[in-house]
Amino acid sequence: MNVGNLLTSLDSLGWETGLTVESLERLCELPLRGDSFVLAAIAGELAVQCHPITLRGLFYRVVSAGFFPDTSKPYYTKLQRLLSSLREFGWIPYEWIVDNLRATIKPSSWSGLDDFADTVRDAYRKDFWAELPSYVHVFVEKDAMSGVIEPVTSELDVSLSPVRGYVSDSYVHSIGKSFATIDKPINCFYIGDFDPSGFDLERSLREKIEKHSNKPIVCKLNDGEHAMPGGLPLGEGFHSTGTSTITWKRLALNESDFDAHNLIELGVKKSDTRSKAFIAEHGTRCAEVDALDPNVIRQRVRDAIMQHVPTDQWEQLKQIEQLEKESWESTLGQFTTVGGSQG
Repeated sequence: MNVGNLLTSLDSLGWETGLTVESLERLCELPLRGDSFVLAAIAGELAVQCHPITLRGLFYRVVSAGFFPDTSKPYYTKLQRLLSSLREFGWIPYEWIVDNLRATIKPSSWSGLDDFADTVRDAYRKDFWAELPSYVHVFVEKDAMSGVIEPVTSELDVSLSPVRGYVSDSYVHSIGKSFATIDKPINCFYIGDFDPSGFDLERSLREKIEKHSNKPIVCKLNDGEHAMPGGLPLGEGFHSTGTSTITWKRLALNESDFDAHNLIELGVKKSDTRSKAFIAEHGTRCAEVDALDPNVIRQRVRDAIMQHVPTDQWEQLKQIEQLEKESWESTLGQFTTVGGSQG
């Protein structure tokens, strides 16, 4: 494959690439076959625009671009295998495509005091939310979507919890116990699929948070809000005096996203016992949250969080944090000097 032929193939699909000639030349040198070059160019450019993105999210973008006719599994598998090769060849960075969260467990250790001091220096971060007038927590239905949202929640120091299916009481108990100790408004945001399981998982999570936090939840909608206790009726079961309310809002997916973002629709599984109630309330349209542009999701999360951040106070806290870091730098300098002289 040469660049000229690749550009001709892309043009026949109506795809005007924004990739550099150098990137295309590198792509054409890879040991790919057939239309994999065209698929790689399209998927690669979409990854440039949308990373970090889930594999399924990129698949939806490729289908929307017209390369695949539908969302059938063989097409997904083809993209999955190609992306594995493209990352192995170094044409697409591994970290651009986020997967289920996996971590290696190992106790922290350091090569020496200087190494430890570097870690401590980089690790310090002021807890802004301890000072702010409210608390924010984000929940996401899928593990992989955590990697899409984490750049925003990490930057703004907001807790992010992947739900991973129906949550156990043990999992929610620790969250509810934490919420119970917070003596100010709590704002929860949820990102999940628009389908029977996505809504039922959200309902179950709300009910358990109410139960374990002993605080009522008010669900806030795009066009207003209404009280919607998940597990316990309002006024019953909440024994603590002065309990603050938990406000809950679904950020994605919402019904308005179908037309606003031209989502790829999936049908309701009639065999799902939850489908009857879902159809009665939402109709027959379903979609995965991965189908929504990850840039839209990240901006939506950022906007939702920043609504609860007084700008002046945030800037003041950043200045205080910088002063504390400088003070800590000075202390660490003395620490490493003493440690070095003892060695």
